[in-house]
Amino acid sequence: MGENWKLLKLALENPKDWLFADSRTEAWILEVLHKVASGEGVVLGGEATAIEGKILIASGGTSGNPKYAIHTWKTLSSAVISLVGEIGSGIQSCGVLPMHHVSGFMPIVRAVLSRGKFIQSDPKSLVQDPTNLCLSLVPTQLKRFLNDPKMVSKLRDFRMIFVGGAKMEECLLEESARLELPLAPCYGMTETAAMVTMLPPEEFLNGKRGCGPPLPGVEILSGEKDQILISTKSLAEGYAGMNRRISDPFETQDSGFFDENGSLQITGRLDRIIITGGENVDPVEIEDLIKELAQVEDAMVVGISDEEWGQKVIAFVQAKARGVEPIQSKLKKCLPGYKIPKEILFVQELPLDERGKVDWKMVEKLRLTSRA
Repeated sequence: MGENWKLLKLALENPKDWLFADSRTEAWILEVLHKVASGEGVVLGGEATAIEGKILIASGGTSGNPKYAIHTWKTLSSAVISLVGEIGSGIQSCGVLPMHHVSGFMPIVRAVLSRGKFIQSDPKSLVQDPTNLCLSLVPTQLKRFLNDPKMVSKLRDFRMIFVGGAKMEECLLEESARLELPLAPCYGMTETAAMVTMLPPEEFLNGKRGCGPPLPGVEILSGEKDQILISTKSLAEGYAGMNRRISDPFETQDSGFFDENGSLQITGRLDRIIITGGENVDPVEIEDLIKELAQVEDAMVVGISDEEWGQKVIAFVQAKARGVEPIQSKLKKCLPGYKIPKEILFVQELPLDERGKVDWKMVEKLRLTSRA
């Protein structure tokens, strides 16, 4: 039995030493870990058929159809080893993200393998004493917390705050730095068992930006169109039910580059490109233009299936004042006609799921209820 299996067995024998959660959550965590320890198949976040000795973790695609990355205790352990190589052992985490997603489950694995702790917390209030704790958030959560001075004070006391899962707006980064929050922007995905790069909080507070350099044991390469390729022992084996293995290096659908400080800068999603009427449209270009308007708080542009256009460009907008004309006028001055959204919908919140990803069910619901 390898060391990582011994640590799992030890954690199961002494859960009160490291696991602090309500009875229902504790029972779920221990049930999952017991299945892993006994070689049973585990499925997180879905209804896929379990595979003996494997840990299936749901990963939502850009179409909204989940895939299940095939992990093992070995691949998850490799991810923890990489992080421990950067920040040290004894990782103590405050858990607020859904535990059936990789970003919510990995803090549990880190606690087990680094001899740390996992403390479940209310996502809206966090723990009373954040000292020495790591916290994982998506940008949407961070943005909401910044509106509450009491939460800002609490965030400031965390050891570090991992932020990933979606693009971080420049204004959110700068406001976090101004408030002296120990942000650790990172980059990773379900297929890599969460983060493979991380910008240390001290470097973030000293003005560096991006997602940081690769963690120990991780190699990041650049492909065509600056496609990000990842080589690491934490890569999933493939996708359940798809007869598709994941190659090393893993070809992500993200584009990016390393800046002069060696920090990974994400420039976009290759699979977010919308093809409408035979033309390619980058939604980020449209989002950035919309967000330049003073009344706009946030925006998200997506392409939905359409019989006439193949895909139709639509924009969801959070704004202080609702008015289509200023947005259309701005876009018409800067973009060709095929890039102008066919629909501009004003919403209270963008259609994002609990991970900060596009929630396609909500997209359809909002289209029916929020037409401008």
